[in-house]
Order: sequence, then structure tokens, then C-alpha cells
Amino acid sequence: MQEKLRRSGIRAIDVVVDITNYVLLELGQPMHAFDLKRLQGGINVRYAEQDESLTLLDGNPVDLDSETLVIADDSGVLAIAGIMGGIESGVSEQTTDIFFESAHFNPLIIAGKARQYGLHTESSHRFERGVDPELPARAMDRACQLLVEIAGGQPGTLIVAEERSCLPESRVITLRKARLSQQLSIELPDEQVEAMLNRLGINIVETTAEAWRCQAPSWRFDLAIEADLVEEVARIYGYDRLPVAMPAMAMKVFGVKEAITPLDRIKQLLVDRDYLEAITYSFVDAGLQQKLDPEHSAIPVQNPISSDMGVMRTSLLPGLLLAVKYNLNRQQSRLRLFEAGQRFIGKEELLQKDVIAGVVSGNRHRESWADGKAEVDFFDIKGDVEALLALTGVSGEIEFIADAHPALQKGQSCIVKYKGNTIGYIGKLNPIIEKYLDLPQAVFAFELDLESISVGKTPEFAEITRHPAIKRDIAVLVDREVDYSRLNDTVRQCNADYLVDLKVFDVYEGKHLDNNRKSVALSLTFEHKSRTLSDEEVTSAVDKVLEALQQSCAAELRG
Repeated sequence: MQEKLRRSGIRAIDVVVDITNYVLLELGQPMHAFDLKRLQGGINVRYAEQDESLTLLDGNPVDLDSETLVIADDSGVLAIAGIMGGIESGVSEQTTDIFFESAHFNPLIIAGKARQYGLHTESSHRFERGVDPELPARAMDRACQLLVEIAGGQPGTLIVAEERSCLPESRVITLRKARLSQQLSIELPDEQVEAMLNRLGINIVETTAEAWRCQAPSWRFDLAIEADLVEEVARIYGYDRLPVAMPAMAMKVFGVKEAITPLDRIKQLLVDRDYLEAITYSFVDAGLQQKLDPEHSAIPVQNPISSDMGVMRTSLLPGLLLAVKYNLNRQQSRLRLFEAGQRFIGKEELLQKDVIAGVVSGNRHRESWADGKAEVDFFDIKGDVEALLALTGVSGEIEFIADAHPALQKGQSCIVKYKGNTIGYIGKLNPIIEKYLDLPQAVFAFELDLESISVGKTPEFAEITRHPAIKRDIAVLVDREVDYSRLNDTVRQCNADYLVDLKVFDVYEGKHLDNNRKSVALSLTFEHKSRTLSDEEVTSAVDKVLEALQQSCAAELRG
């Protein structure tokens, strides 16, 4: 026995310890031997108590924590369960009475404990990975047999303490015959499959025309699902004997709705416009969140990573603005960032909504000899948003209405509406927030409901007219409070004949104009599908537009 231990790399110590090591190698069940005369009272397995310590068999003392499982008697701790025994209760040359311990421990309780105390033993190595729960009784019989044969003596009474409900349950796995044939690309006779499983110790508890119900042996912890049994059959049959075949699988083609704009397309457009995608935390600072979005109550995080990540975001702007601050502090003065993600609103009923947001700051163009150093403004970011909305084909139904938002500066912000519903906002960051974040330069931001800008109209074919379009430009004086949406609605609703397009190409305020008035230059496009329009028809339509503007917006034609 000592020679076998030596060849296995284990040093012979004494007959009792050698027997426990031999049983460990032979059966795979760790055991421990105590000097019976050194034990006081009964043996129990429990967690270590506060301030308990133990001197191990290697002579090193350890302070035990309350999550360490120990074996103890009435006097105190005898051993760290599943790892190493204590020197006080260990076997010595004077030992005449032996107490063998053979147990099964939950791997989750033993895992990591040996490393915690700077130990690595054969016992802990096995218990961490799982030991057959049926082995302790066999190991006890084998150890007693060897001790009697080698050293003599008389075996005592076997003491069994077992809690069946805590032991691993025997797993019953269903192996479908059709699944086995599909995975192996071969039909195997039922008798051959059953013989393979039986040779592996897998008990077939029930056989039907479609499947086998198999009971995994207690020592096979790796058998848990049907695929494990398929692998066992393939291994025994021989991987080299299996036919080589392409996987048989049904292909389903799903229609792509043209009215839906994929998120990747939206992201790509922003990347094409020189944006970089950012991914920020969903946890944000409660104070910053309240300043940016006071209308919604943020959901608190129960176990926040830090104090400045205490609530769930109700907007993507907090993370993006902190990214702007981080980069500005590192001499990155030109920034264009966007993020697509979820915001979280509501306390009683959580509402998760997909949104996309972006921020821009610094120069309009990259540093170049050909371009100036003009900084971005409201119309730059508005143009980016308009490009996004144009992807869906509904940009003509979008309204930009001048309105205040807590996060944005009044007079340089607007809300975005689609079919009367607010779907987002655009504008310059509120100076109060810029000061709060200590931002050294102006920042412009937008945030849009992703679903609203993803669903649009299905493209429709329309024949291109062969006749020329006619354009007329007019400049009208209106009050400064009159915005583009009001002018657009007025012109569209006046039913001017043959009007197909309307654009604003200039706005002027200043010299030679009343302080309360501004000049707006409109470009009107007229077209007929089947003929060329006459000058009289176009003039009549323009007069109709001017009349509508005069009545609705108090507009005057500028001379």
C-alpha cells in the first residue's frame, strides 16, 4: 500500500493516515481519522462561531470566520470540514482508538474556503468539484477492512447521521429517439442504445416508442440534460464512425416591413454625420437627473454602486453630458455623441421606453485649412434631427414648436411633435445646468422617442412629371412671434392650386424693419403632372397664398 501511495505522489506517514489516503485514491472519497480518546462529548457539524480558531495538522493556526463549516465536539473545533483536520485531535504514535469520519459536503459550501486560508488539499480539491453521495458508506467499510487487516483491532459501532432532503437528487432525463437520430445523423437500434447506456451505469427506468427515461448514476454530475446523453451515446459508438452530414434545419423567411427603419440604419446615419456612439450607465446621479428631468420621478437603486449612481435614468442626457464633461476636461473640444437605449419611468408601474439622444459641442467642422472655426448652433443639431426624421418619409408631418424644456435654454429650444404627440426635444443646454456641470463651452442636445421615428410610411411609386416646375420667391413681413410651423400650416391649408413644395430660405431682423417685425423669405414650387403651367395660373396661386398669410398671420408682402 505504501508503494502504491509513493507511486501516486503521496508520502507515507503512518498506517491510519495512509489508509485514508489510499481509500481517497481508490474510491475518490476523502476521509479523516481522529484520536477517539481526545474527543469530548458528541460530534456535530456546524458553522464556526465568532473568534474561534484552529491549529491545523501542518502546525499553522487559522482564525475561522462564521461562514466556514467545521467539525466540532463539546470542547471546540476539531477540523475544517472537507479541507483539513486539527492537530489537537489528530492521530499520533500513542493513539490506540480510532474514530473515522466519512461525509458528503455540499460543493458550494466548501468551494473557495481552502484558498481563503491559503490551503490546497486533495480533500478540498474533490469536495469543491463534487463527490458521489453514495460513497461515504463504501469508504467507511473499506477503511475499516484495511485497518483490521493491517493493524488488527476490533471495529466499533457504525454511526450514521443522514439528511436525505439535503443530498443531491437522482436526475431522470428523457432521451428522445428522434432527437438522437437527428443529432447523430444515423439510426441506431434500440437494443444497441440501451446496452450503451447500461454499460455506463445509466439506468433506463421507462421505455416508450418515442423515448427512454434514464436515471443518471450518483457519480455522474455531468449528466443533466438530453444533450449529455446524446454525447455519451456518440462517444461510446465512436465519433469516427458517425456519418458526416450538413445540419438539417428548416429555414424561415420573415418579411421586412419597409415602413420600419432599423435601429442600425438610424445609428449609421448619425455616424455618417460625424457622431460617435456612446454607451453609458443606466444608473445616474439623482441631483443631475432632477435638474434635467424634474417632471418624472426617478426609480431609486436598492444597492447602488456609488452615491452618484443612485437612481435609474429617466433620460439619456445625464450620461451623455458627463461624457461631454469628461472629454472636454481632456482637451477634446469638438464633440458629437449619441446613444440609443432605454429610459425608466414610473414607480408603481415601470415604463421602459427606447429613446435616442445626442449632444454636440465645439466647432462645426473638423480642424482644416479649408473650413473656418464656426461653432455649432441650434440649426446644426436641428438639421441632424431632420435627417433622422427623413428616413421614415414622414418629415413633412413633423412639427418643430418653440417651447421651453427644463434641460434647455428658453429661446433656443423646441419640442418635436408628430401627429399631435410630443416625441422629443432639441435645443441648447440650460446655462444653469452648464454651470452645475462646470462645462466650459456651449452644448446642444436632442432626445427622441425611438419608436416614433422608426415607424413611417411605406415608399410609394410615383411617376416623375415630364413638365417643368415653376418656382416663385416671396418675402413677407410678420410679427416676430410667428414661427415657421404657423406659416407652413397657413400656406398648406389655403389650397393654392398646383403648390407642391414650400421652403423658408431666409429670415431677416434688423435695420429698416420694425422692432416687432421680421422678414421671412419663402420659396414656392408649383407643378402640373400633365402640362406646363402658365404664368397667369402661377400668379393666381401666389396671390391666394399671400391672401391667406395676410388673414392668418397679418403678413405684408415686402417690397
